Order: sequence, then structure tokens, then C-alpha cells
Amino acid sequence: MHETERMLLFLLYFAVLAPSVLSQALSWAVPPPASVLASKQVLSGLTVSVSNASYEGEFLITSSADFRVFLRAPCIKGRAMFPDFVISNDLLVFAGNQQLTVTADTSTDLMLTTAVYIIPTIIDIGSLIFFGGGPGWTDFLLPPLLAVDLLNTDNQVLPNTTLRNTYLPSNCSQLIASKSLFTLLQNPNVVAIVGPECSGPATVITPMASAFGVPLISGSAGNPVLSNKKAYPLFMRTIANGNSESSIMISFLKEFKWKQVAVITSNFFPIGDFFYSSLFELGITVAVNIIIQSGKPDFLSELRQIQESSATIIVTNVYDNDSPDMQILTKSAKSLGMLTAPYVWVLGGSAGSNFIQSPYITKEDKSGHLCFTEEAVMHKESHRKQLCDLYNNDTYLRERGYADHGFLDRSVPMNPSNLSGLNFIDAVYTIAHGINSMILNRQDIRGDELYAAMRKQEFEGVAGHVQFDENGDMYPLPNFATVYQHGSWVNIGKITPIVGSSNQNFTLFRNVSFTWPGGIPGDQVPLAFKSVAQCPVGYGRYLVGEVYNCIRCPQGTYNWVEGNTQICPRCPEDLECPGGEAVEVSKGKWLRNKYETNSTIPEVYHCPHPEACCPTGFCGFEGCAKGFTGPLCTDCIKENYYMFHGECKNCSRGVGNSFYIII
Repeated sequence: MHETERMLLFLLYFAVLAPSVLSQALSWAVPPPASVLASKQVLSGLTVSVSNASYEGEFLITSSADFRVFLRAPCIKGRAMFPDFVISNDLLVFAGNQQLTVTADTSTDLMLTTAVYIIPTIIDIGSLIFFGGGPGWTDFLLPPLLAVDLLNTDNQVLPNTTLRNTYLPSNCSQLIASKSLFTLLQNPNVVAIVGPECSGPATVITPMASAFGVPLISGSAGNPVLSNKKAYPLFMRTIANGNSESSIMISFLKEFKWKQVAVITSNFFPIGDFFYSSLFELGITVAVNIIIQSGKPDFLSELRQIQESSATIIVTNVYDNDSPDMQILTKSAKSLGMLTAPYVWVLGGSAGSNFIQSPYITKEDKSGHLCFTEEAVMHKESHRKQLCDLYNNDTYLRERGYADHGFLDRSVPMNPSNLSGLNFIDAVYTIAHGINSMILNRQDIRGDELYAAMRKQEFEGVAGHVQFDENGDMYPLPNFATVYQHGSWVNIGKITPIVGSSNQNFTLFRNVSFTWPGGIPGDQVPLAFKSVAQCPVGYGRYLVGEVYNCIRCPQGTYNWVEGNTQICPRCPEDLECPGGEAVEVSKGKWLRNKYETNSTIPEVYHCPHPEACCPTGFCGFEGCAKGFTGPLCTDCIKENYYMFHGECKNCSRGVGNSFYIII
């Protein structure tokens, strides 16, 4: 065989028949773990091998996420052991799913991959809260900040991960909240934001945050519009949709059979369509619907509209926001005497709290009006106690830097039974539970996927059972109907959500003693109408049920009396009365203007020239034919023209004058 042929056959043998490293099986002799805790970042003892024990070369290991992993290990007799190395640190970008890849330095065809999930050490979240609002706001929003601290120390929900919380002001202001949001979004590692505390800013900043894939979860923004997932795709809340508040107020109206109401809402947070459609379905009339302009110095003119109506039941969801609207509303109502009988106020959740806290009214003014409060069940008492211990500890708050933002200006001491900010605390824990579920499912922590994980959470929170519907709204919790009685609350009934419905049931406690405004016993339900003493022109005073009401004079009657105390009198003979104050005469007659004599009875005359008076019929005052005016239509409108035989003539032609005496 020729030498050249022999060489070709030798090469063919090695290329096709001889065992080659290219065809060798590569496997982990000692594999890396499926998941790695970020707090235990060092991987040691990783070993790979090939089936060809005689292979010698070099292997390279790299990570798909962590560029710092680039390690070489010599392969001796088909086996390579990598040195100890770190594959993550406290940066979220290096956490989550990674692929560790082993390749041979002599060929890219020889490759071994394995999935490793790196549990993050630190995850960034943000909080948008009210800075410098005094004890009320501090009591409400400091506990959720402390809840983050507690999460990071008790290791029960996130045993290997720390939440790093950056809190900035929102102060119920759209502008302030927007500025703070932009600051938070400059950190690409922020995966979720707690807040804001008010619906107005939430409607503005949620679309901005959603554009960056960052979910917001609030503990108090209840506006129903935020349930619209097309407009606010990544918004959640640990309170029920604001329609829940409406359904509770409607359940009050149903229980007490009130068929007429006056409604006061605000341009800052108007009552939604659900409320009005429910009233319509129940046949409840809205006598007066007032939308106050937030920030006005008083609401006297608005309340006078209610005084002028027959309504006595006042339903409102107005609360203090950027402006102390409820405080101003109570001040105005007190000055008009509208906080006692016959009026009863039915107040929404925040409206009720602000009503009772108003400094402008007394305990007696506050007594007897309807509010509602969440069922006073002590959920997770030990957890609440831990939060209170932090809240009451000045030294701890100073060490943590909370004194820099006025959070030492608070009501102390706080105990588990009066702990505030419960829904915001549960918002913090919703984020933590969502992150934990993603870690357990080996998911990368990204905002849009975190939102989906948070929505699936169900747990016992400090405020009660936490569970969300398809819109990210928490299902309503049971509530008590309450009446403030001379300095303390009295529960008069139970409000229970109807599963799968926006409606709620109200069950009145029959054995509870309380009084309505004005000291009326609780078993004597106030009337939804009040008796009127006098009625304006065009209206008569009629008995409707048990009360007198002003009703527009029906056809065939009229009223010219201001301050009328009677029903509308019948229309005089030879006159037409279409209703109200209108009185009309027929052709050839003249009706004297009641405003000239302050007359309350129509004065009708037959005209000396019938063709000059009311030529069309059905005329009111000044019903003269064209060109005529004055009493009995005997004057001519044109200058130097005078009546002569029923016609207006120019006096310069010597036709003389016509004179009539009216007796």
C-alpha cells in the first residue's frame, strides 16, 4: 500500500472509527445544587468527567447571568475539578435563573449545561407615603415601614432575602407622588411599590409605573376606577373596591326603608355609578345631588340646597385629603343646624372617621349618625405586638433614621388593639409573599410577573383574611354598622359581604339600645322626608304620608302666595291654569300683572277693543296684540300714536285722542 494511501486510511480511522473526545459523554461527577441561597454563595467541589478516561485537556465553566464566572480546570484522565467560586452577590441582576455551561477548550461541540437558581440576597421595593402629616398620618403610615424591618428580622416569609425599602413622600398630591415615583424608577432593581395613600395620585402614577413593569399596591386608595385593568394594569390594593363602601351605605338605606336621600360627594373622589344605579334599582330618589369643589373655605351654599329640599337623610363619602373637606363640611353643617334632627348622616369609611375626628363639632353633634367600621377581631396579635414594640421605641426609630422625616411626631403608646395602618402592613406582606412564591417556583423576580404572583396570594393578615379578585382588589371584610353615642361607638348591626357580588347584607341588632340625632330612640326610624312650613310661589303645601311637602301646583290650580301654607287654589272661572304659578286668559281679555300690585288673586278685564287683547288666546301678563300696550291694551307703542276706534293713529293727522276710565 502506498504511503499516502496508508496515511489517508489512518486519518479516516481516527475521524470515523476511533473514540474521540467530540463523541464522549460529558457529565457532572459532582453537580451544582438546583438552587443556591444568596447568603451561601460559594460553590465548591464541582467536578465533571468524560467517558474517555484517557482524555486530557482543559474545561471552561461560565454563567449565563453572572459575567464574573469564567473559570478553567484541567482535565486529567477524563476528570476535571473546578475551584471554589461565587456565582452571585447582593445585586438582583445576578440572581434568579442561570445556566452554568461547561465547554472543552479544544471544541465548542462538547458542552454540558445545568440550570441553577440563585436566591437573591436583597430585593428593592419602594414606598410612597405622607411625610410630615402629624400624628394622624404617622400613626397610619409608620407601622408599614416598620413591617419591612420586621420582615427582615423574623425570617418567616423571606428567610434568605432582605427587602430594601426606599420611602419617599406622596402626601396625597399628584405632583409630589409623580416626582417621587420618577426617583424610585431610576433604580432598575425596584420590583414593587407600596402606596400611594390616596386615589387621586394613584390614578396618575399607576400608568407611569406600569410602563416600567412595576406594580403598585395601596392600603387605602379605594376609587373604583382603579379596578380598570386596561387603564391601571399593575395596580392592587389591600382594601375592597370603593363600590364596597357604596354597597354598605346602600344596605343602610334598604334596612331603614329610606326612599329619599341627599347625596354629597366630591370632585376629588366622586361616588361611582354603582351607587346611583343601585339607588335607581331600589326606587330611592336623590332629592339633591351635590358635588363639592375640594378646597373651598365653606360649603354653606351647598348645604342650603338640602335645607330647601324635603330630604333628611344625607349620604356622603367626602373625606379629608389635600384639603380638610370633611372638617369644613361639618363646620358648615353645624352653623346651619344640620347635625341634629331631622337630619341623619350616612357616612362612608374614611368620611366617618374624619367626621368623628372633626374639631369643629361636639360629641353631641357627632351622636346618632351612621358609620361603619371593620369587625374588631384581633388578627395576628403577636405580630401586632412586635410592630408596636418597634413603634413605641424612640431609640430604635432614631437609629433607623425615621426621625429625619418627622415620624417621631406620633401618638404613643400604641398597642395591638389600636395599631393603625393595618391594610398597608398587609400590602407589604403581600409583596413579600409574592416574592417568596416566585423564589419557591424558581422564577426571576420581575415586576410584571411579581404582580401576577401577588394577586394569587391568600394569607391571614393583621387586618384579616387577605385574598384578591381578578382585578387585584381585596375581597371585602365583614364590618359593623356603628353609631357614635356621646363619646363612644355602639355597634348596631353586622355587614356581611355577599360572595361573588358587589352587594352586602346588613343585619340590625334588635337588642341594642341607641339614639338617633336629637335623642330619638333607635327603634323609631327617622323619616326620609321633613315637613315644610311654607312653600314658594307656584307650589302648594300637601300632606304626603306623615309629612308636609311642597309640590308644584298641578294643572287647574295656581299659587301666587310667597310662603304659602295651603294647597294650591282652584283656577278662577274663565281662566286657564296650566300649573305652577301660570294663569292665562282667553281672546279679548286682559290679565293685570300681579307684580304691579302684589296681588295674590288674578284680576281679569274685558277689553274695550277685544281685537287688541290676547289675539291668540292663552295669554299671560302683557298679552296685547302687536302695536298695543298698557292697561287693557289701549295705548300705542309708537310715539305720537293713539288709540282710535281700535286702531293706532298718528295724532298729527287730527284724529283726536281716545280716553278710557278703568273702574
